[in-house]
Amino acid sequence: MNKSDFTECFKKYGILEDDVCRNRLKIGGEEVEEIAVISPINAAADYNNVGACVTQLSDGFFPTYRIEKDGVKFTFVAFQVGACNVCEVVCALAYSNCKKILFTGTVGAIKEEFSIGDIVLPRYSMCGDGATRYFTLGKVCDNNSTFGDKFYPDENLQSSLSAYLDGRDIKYSFANVFSIDTIVAQFFHIGEFLSRGADVLEMETAATFNAAKVFGLQACALFHVSDSTVEKKSLLGGRSKEEHELHRRTKLFTIPDLVCGFVKELKENK
Repeated sequence: MNKSDFTECFKKYGILEDDVCRNRLKIGGEEVEEIAVISPINAAADYNNVGACVTQLSDGFFPTYRIEKDGVKFTFVAFQVGACNVCEVVCALAYSNCKKILFTGTVGAIKEEFSIGDIVLPRYSMCGDGATRYFTLGKVCDNNSTFGDKFYPDENLQSSLSAYLDGRDIKYSFANVFSIDTIVAQFFHIGEFLSRGADVLEMETAATFNAAKVFGLQACALFHVSDSTVEKKSLLGGRSKEEHELHRRTKLFTIPDLVCGFVKELKENK
């Protein structure tokens, strides 16, 4: 499956290419920058903390913004958690000026070598979601084999991000990610995730990387660790006030600063 398959299918049901981005993001595709940052955890307002100018472009289900710092602009799309939501956003961006996507979010550690506040890049994301199976041709009921499949960030974009972090002497780790569909029920299955080689859990990047590849977009991800199930400090309980504050400061300051710097470097090296 590729973008042309979607385009032909949309045409069959009377959907114009220009409608896709405008319907999902409530702005025209021409209003989207070449680089888009998408996130279920960061808010556009976080970028005010690092001196960026934030302009809201739409207030739909996927509120969209233009963020500018040091003369460099990028599009920011906020979305609710879950693979189904990120697939809608990636599809919308595919029918816009966007060429590169940076996903920012959090991961939960299920191995002891990852601590709250750590910066993490994915080696790959294993599919544990239901949305990915819809990005194939044929019957949806025949696509159960997507479970456990590995989806990878764009190699070139990921290498650029890694080099940027190295250049700023930012400590980070690579991790094997398992993308799940639930927070509250994940705890029954931690053993299975570990048996498949997972280091951390989150909910959207297997779908992000798969959809981006289908639509011909480059995508990579920048995570920070928000919780650690293995240390009994999960999203549902166990974290100290200090650990909550570390997560909060990383979200509000560290990630926006790194994103703005990375986008500037991408623009300068274009």
